Amino acid sequence: LPPFPARVLSACFVFAVAGLYFTWSWTGGRRTLPMKTWRLAIVRSGGGPVDAKTAVARYLAAWIGPAAALFAYAALQPANLGAHAAWLLALGYLWPLVDPDRQFLHDRIAGTRIVTASPDPSSGAPARPPR
Repeated sequence: LPPFPARVLSACFVFAVAGLYFTWSWTGGRRTLPMKTWRLAIVRSGGGPVDAKTAVARYLAAWIGPAAALFAYAALQPANLGAHAAWLLALGYLWPLVDPDRQFLHDRIAGTRIVTASPDPSSGAPARPPR
């Protein structure tokens, strides 16, 4: 394993690069590749496009569960109960089960929502007829 400072620096670098990728992908009507494949888009609660501030808030809010798990692991590990911190990883992904609008926790916090997008005309995919 690399020394601890190198691991921390590497994790910070990956966190920052992923943050840049996702915030860029979510702003200006752009979408990530999986979002294009599944024909999904992220919009503000009012239906407008996501701005950079909202995208950053959404990205940071998506880390609530993993951050809580890390802090819980650090607190529980001295008592040899660190494995129980893994349950907190699912916090953001189980949230839709209790949310009245079935939104993820990070979408609720950032004021965004996931919607079905119209097919991209440049993709060559045939448009579905309206229902």
